[in-house]
Amino acid sequence: MTVSLKDVAEEAGVSVCTVSRVINNTYRHRVSDATRKRVLSVIEELNYEPNVSARALARKQTFLIGLLVSKLAASFMAEIVQGIQDEADKSDYSLLFYSTGDDVTKEKACFEALRRKRADGIIYMAGASSFCGSHEGTKYLNELTGRGIKMVQLCSNHPQLSSPYVLVDNEAGGYMATKHLLDLGHTRIAHFHEHTTREGQERYHGYKLALDVAGVPCIPELVERCSFDWRSGYGAMERLLNGANPPTAVFACDDMSAWGATQAAIDRGVRVPEDVAIVGYDDLAIAEFMPTGLTTIHQPKGDLGAAAVKLLLKQIDGQQSSNIVLQPELVVRQSCGAYSGPRFSALA
Repeated sequence: MTVSLKDVAEEAGVSVCTVSRVINNTYRHRVSDATRKRVLSVIEELNYEPNVSARALARKQTFLIGLLVSKLAASFMAEIVQGIQDEADKSDYSLLFYSTGDDVTKEKACFEALRRKRADGIIYMAGASSFCGSHEGTKYLNELTGRGIKMVQLCSNHPQLSSPYVLVDNEAGGYMATKHLLDLGHTRIAHFHEHTTREGQERYHGYKLALDVAGVPCIPELVERCSFDWRSGYGAMERLLNGANPPTAVFACDDMSAWGATQAAIDRGVRVPEDVAIVGYDDLAIAEFMPTGLTTIHQPKGDLGAAAVKLLLKQIDGQQSSNIVLQPELVVRQSCGAYSGPRFSALA
């Protein structure tokens, strides 16, 4: 026998409206904690399953959230997606995931697909070459949100878009990484600069600011253009080591390039951190388990995803929403020379 909303209400001794508010998590100020617990207990006891289709029809919502990313890389994106999924599950929202591969045409097609599916909202993680970078793209996306589809920019801030954003303060992270190396006595600090992305530019600005505050000149030959990948980091480190006066420390644009730099140093017989200190950015899962545990800037990846969903749901519910900027943290391991705790061993 199918359990109805009315059955739950009668068993809990409350109105159908109250049960609905508990299930939909609305008007929380009108339902006491004791009543909420009682209703949830009855729901579990009777094994009541809400009719999602009926709820969607009543509220004129599909309970679908679209997620658009430019590409998947290492564990950075995976942890963000997990945070998004976990938070969406709490409110019974389904997630439609699209990876566009930095293809502008494909990206527009994905937005169109979400529009046709009548998604309630979209979390948009734009890449280096994204649809929103063109006048046509900006106009289309602003018209899309103007027609009622809510959108949140994740890890990016394109001011031409009318949608709020959730990101990490990359400039603060770049400053933090560089200041840490300065505090350890380094003055010849190289930087792997990912110049094609907003994240890379902001980390570079943080690097330069820390040097400026410390009164240390930024030496152009110590700034290597680099991508967010292992090979690029390896090549950048090789070029630095081939120079007449190599750096004593490196702040890499991300953990993958820092890993490449570490391997390049090892292959040349250069010790890390004794001969050169290395700091990465992201705090990927591999950072702790590298041959020399990587000191890095931790990005709260799961929190980023969860915050994006919360901000999107606030918009869907008609609430006021504002931009969210999360703060990074320095994680000290062996690669900078400042770590004094026990060394991790993969063989232990």
